[in-house]
Amino acid sequence: MGMSDYLENKDLDLWYGRSGPAMPTNTYVQLHTADPGETGTSAVHASFARVLVANNTTNWPAASGGVKQNGLKISFGTTAGLTGLANVTHVSIWDAASGGNCLDYGALDASLNPSDRLEVAFQPGALKISRT
Repeated sequence: MGMSDYLENKDLDLWYGRSGPAMPTNTYVQLHTADPGETGTSAVHASFARVLVANNTTNWPAASGGVKQNGLKISFGTTAGLTGLANVTHVSIWDAASGGNCLDYGALDASLNPSDRLEVAFQPGALKISRT
C-alpha cells in the first residue's frame, strides 16, 4: 500500500516541526475496482460501503518488519444472491465514514471476485500496510 499525499504531508509535519494531526478514533476500509489514485476517490466499488475499523491495537497491532497488519477480520458482509459484481482489485483506508482523508491505498495481491463468495472479508493479517 502507498501512503496518500495527505498522510505523507502529515507525517513530515509530525517529524519535522512537531505538529501532526490528531489520530483518528476510527479508520474505514474501502474497496475499489481499479487503482483509486492518490486521493483514493477513483473506482470506488459501488456494491460495498466503507467498513469501520476502530483505530486501536487490537484491530491494528504493532508493526513488525516495516509492516502493519489487521489484527481482526474486516468484513464487508455477504454477497449471497448477488451476481455480476465487479472484481475488487484495490483497497484504501480513510479517517471518516464518508468524505474525509484517504490515508493509504494500494493493490491487492490477487483480484477478489465477490460474486463467488458468501462473505467479502480480509482475514486477520491479510491487509498489509508497508512503507517499503
